[in-house]
Amino acid sequence: MTAVRLGNVYRLLRTWGSCKGLTIIYPQSSSLFLPCDQSHSCTAFPRVTPVRHGSQFFKRLSGVEVWSGQTGVSNSGKKKGRRPTRKLENLNYGQRPGDGKANIGWPGLNVPLHDYAAKIGPLAESHKLPPKQRGAQQRDTRKKRRFKPRLSPMERGWTSKSFGGRSVGPPDPVSDYVFEGFDTKILEVNVVSHMTNSLGRKRGFRAFVVTGNKQGLAGYGIGQSGTINNAVRKAKNIAGQHLMYFERYKDHTVYHNFHTKHHKTAVYVRRAPQGYGLKCHRIIQEICKMIGIKDIYAKIEGRTKNKITITTSFFRGLQKMETYQELADRLKLHVVEFRKERQYFPEVVASPAKARQTVGPDELLDFETMYMDGRVRYTRRSVTPFYAKFDAYHRKKRVHFINRNQPAAQLARLVEEQLGA
Repeated sequence: MTAVRLGNVYRLLRTWGSCKGLTIIYPQSSSLFLPCDQSHSCTAFPRVTPVRHGSQFFKRLSGVEVWSGQTGVSNSGKKKGRRPTRKLENLNYGQRPGDGKANIGWPGLNVPLHDYAAKIGPLAESHKLPPKQRGAQQRDTRKKRRFKPRLSPMERGWTSKSFGGRSVGPPDPVSDYVFEGFDTKILEVNVVSHMTNSLGRKRGFRAFVVTGNKQGLAGYGIGQSGTINNAVRKAKNIAGQHLMYFERYKDHTVYHNFHTKHHKTAVYVRRAPQGYGLKCHRIIQEICKMIGIKDIYAKIEGRTKNKITITTSFFRGLQKMETYQELADRLKLHVVEFRKERQYFPEVVASPAKARQTVGPDELLDFETMYMDGRVRYTRRSVTPFYAKFDAYHRKKRVHFINRNQPAAQLARLVEEQLGA
């Protein structure tokens, strides 16, 4: 009786069977040692059976055909306009046999055959590469990632991922006219598609831009093309060919409040004093910057995500806006302005060439009624705080009323003293 270690035998048979396309069926016994006599055959020895489909799959198909199963698109998918989601990768790119800490030489791969006489072993000193040089070689052969160029915060727009708010320069010249002083801002870039008879679903891009010279001249346009750059260029040129001029009150705000509505989007615009800023939707902010309006308040009601209807509503409201002189000539009446900062002192801002003497009893002479079409902007009802009923709150208000404007008055007195001295 001899003891035979079956672990090495099983391992050898597994390797041999995988090469020959065979399957190894092992016995139920889990013993590592098997008593065996040379006079009879061992019943616990593994049985070898041939398999029809073994590892021949990788021999029947080439590497290109295997990769096409991962990167290809079916015929029905091509008709629908689908594109490959995965690109062909070279798995051996940047790999060099033998590189590493051990520096093993492989004849025919990284070492000439006549130098090593077909021996596999450590590389000779003449063939070794220094660690720094090997690292540099591996870095050079590695795929280089493509980084997008960094944009300044003024050029990147509202967010780093979207095209909205980016500046793309003036429109292209038309004949001899050059758009000097103009700038164009992208408001929206969308992916659009349509179905064709031969190519299936064809995808493109639609760009929506606004252009202006910041001196009252502005326009907007829509362009569509197969690439984003061409769509933006078309929209920019269309906007340059449809410019409109708008009057501004003292070059900083609108002349009066107005209301406009386009489809389901309503825009309420209110004039603001100098230094107020642009407190409105970011689409209206970009339009005001291109026109040259610096102070305005605007409220959007209805559909607030449709950028085309918002722009159309705002431009229509600016087109309906009248200057004081145009209003006086139309009504043949004097236009009088009451401003809060002037303590509501009446000021005549425009007069017609020949004013009429009588005014009808039912004639509308109020700006809000005339230009708001009977609509009123929604405002939240002011809620009285719960602590307003306490006596301590009223005592604090009385102290604040007595000491109001004291710091500013003290600073003014100090300035007068210094100037007088």
